[in-house]
Order: sequence, then C-alpha cells, then structure tokens
Amino acid sequence: EVDYEARILPLESDRTAIVIRDVTVRNRHERELAESRDYLARLVGMLDSGIAVVQDATFILLQMNSPLEILLGYDSGELIGHRSDGLFASPADFRSFSTQVAGDLLSGRLPSAEVVLRRKNGTLFDAELALRHISEDSRDHLAIVRDISQRKAAEEKEHTYQHRLSAMAAALTTTEDRERRLLAEELHDLVCQPLAVARMRLDSSCSM
Repeated sequence: EVDYEARILPLESDRTAIVIRDVTVRNRHERELAESRDYLARLVGMLDSGIAVVQDATFILLQMNSPLEILLGYDSGELIGHRSDGLFASPADFRSFSTQVAGDLLSGRLPSAEVVLRRKNGTLFDAELALRHISEDSRDHLAIVRDISQRKAAEEKEHTYQHRLSAMAAALTTTEDRERRLLAEELHDLVCQPLAVARMRLDSSCSM
C-alpha cells in the first residue's frame, strides 16, 4: 500500500499544477509515533508513582497519570500543555533543579533530586523527582515524582533526637567532670589535711 499526497499549485495564466508526492514513509513514521505515544500513555496510567511526560528543555507537561493528579491536586487538563516550573516552591528552586539536570545529563548521570513542590491548594511538600529518557528517538522525558514528606519528617525527627542525645551526653560529661573536682577537693580536705596536721605533730614531737 502506497500513500500519496497531492497538492494543487496555481500558476500564471490561469494554469494550475498538481504535485504528487509519495508520503508512505512519513505516514508510517507518524502512525508509529502515535502508537508509541498511546502505549506510553497506557503505561503511565498503570503506574502507582506520580508520572508525567515532559518536553525536553521546556519542561512542558505532555501527559500525567492519576497518582500525580492526586498528589498535586490538579486535573490533567489544568496542566497539560503548560510549563511545570509553577509546580516548584519558587522560581529559584526550579532554576536550581534545571541546572542540576543539565549537569547530570552532560556527565552521563541520571537526573534525580530532592525538591519542594507546590500543590494546587498552595501547600508545599518534599518530593523526589527523577527524569528518564523515553527513548533515543525522543527528546521527551519521563518525570517520576514521589512524595517523601514522611521520610523527611522521620529524618528530621531522628536528627532532633540525635541532637538531644548529644546535648545530654555533653551535659552528663560536664556534670561528671564537676563531680570529680568536688570529690577531689573533698578527698583533699578529708585525707590530706589531717595527714598534714599529723606530720606537723610528729615533727614537733621529734624536736622535743
């Protein structure tokens, strides 16, 4: 089966030209690309993590799955076709992430970072954001988003606990040092001074 594309071009003197081109290969590539995107959309929809397809460099959202909609509080229709920089806590955070992504890609590393994202209702949450190339033929990326708020809260709690332990250990060491000094002074008063008095008396007796 061969696909043709016909175009009618107006010429001078009321003449027209008909240009016919074989577009079989182009159409086949377009069908393959559409099928690939449909497959990717179905795959993204089946995953539990928050997943989006973003355009390279522009970070425009092309697709997103239900878990990501729930995580962000948006319907997909509100975000598809828009840049994703507004989902970051601040423009500075987005620039920092973009710079890291560029550096990771240049060095051959898989881009991944802990970021702070903003939900539709304005609340912020800690997230792990990783980017993966879809294929060598595509410049689009899969953006994988995981809410790590609970993990970060646990880490902060552990950090606070360790800080308190360190403070208690330091206070205990200070107390032990003070008690040692007091004990040494008491021993000096209870033992050394009577010995000194006894020696004085002994010296006095020997001189008589």
